[in-house]
Amino acid sequence: MSFYLNNIMSDQMFDDLLKEKRILLVRFGYAAEKECERLDRMLASINQMVSRYFAIAAYETRDVTELLRKKYNITEETRHILVFFTKGAPIYVSFCKRPSFQICEYIPGVEEMLSLLIMVHQGITHNKKIINVYGTYFENKKSVRKLEKQET
Repeated sequence: MSFYLNNIMSDQMFDDLLKEKRILLVRFGYAAEKECERLDRMLASINQMVSRYFAIAAYETRDVTELLRKKYNITEETRHILVFFTKGAPIYVSFCKRPSFQICEYIPGVEEMLSLLIMVHQGITHNKKIINVYGTYFENKKSVRKLEKQET
């Protein structure tokens, strides 16, 4: 259970969040894992800034019902993924590869998370079926990291 985000505890809570006009961002995974805790802290730090447009919540993998597991392809191995929803349906996001509604890419920091949220919001505003995320902080951070590794 996340100490930083609102926790979804039942299908009814999940359905209520899906019915909201805001974009829903759900972190599926296990809060006890370091990466989930990092994502939860990051999302909690920006939650108030984006609360007008986004509802952010955590859903523990072990609490997801069988029906939702099948519908959204959630397994016990699902450790830390982000899924955006609008109008009751998941949003497909592409990081310069095959689009998926499950985002499992590493998001380095708050700036990158805000960049992702802005791109998703703009895509939904323009009724895009698939949101392409490129030309963002993600590309720059990867190239900087590769250069640092090559230097050492």
